Order: sequence, then structure tokens, then C-alpha cells
Amino acid sequence: MARIAKTPVIILLVPMLVPMVPGGDLYRMMINLVMDDSMQVRFYGYKLVMEVGAIAFGIIVISTAMQLILKMHAHIKETGKASRG
Repeated sequence: MARIAKTPVIILLVPMLVPMVPGGDLYRMMINLVMDDSMQVRFYGYKLVMEVGAIAFGIIVISTAMQLILKMHAHIKETGKASRG
């Protein structure tokens, strides 16, 4: 999409990820922090970190896969032209 729009990827990535942030768990963690319930704070904090980590991991995997695919495509294009003469 960024290539089609000719904009940096980060410009499109940030607005797309904001709705994915697990707001409910963040809210529950902060409420329990205010209520001084450390067990629940740890539970929701751990859950929040795992969810955010999974989102970040997914972004990294897809970005890396796309870079590899584009490099392979460019390499195939170059070798195809060279072999044709």
C-alpha cells in the first residue's frame, strides 16, 4: 500500500496499528494499579506485553518476508535479463 501511495511505510503503519493496541487490558491494569491490587496489575500487565509483543512480532515477520520476496524478485529479473543476452 505504501508503494502505491508513494509514502513512507511508517505513515500508514501507525494509524493502522492504533486500533490494535489492547486498550481493555491497559485500562484494567491501570485501574488495578490505582486500587493497589498488585496481583491483577501483574496479570494484566503480562497479558498486555504479550499482546503488544505479538503485534510487533507479526510486523517484523511480514516486513522481513516482503524484503526477501522483493530481493528475490529483483535478482530473478536481473539474471533473466543477463541470460537472454
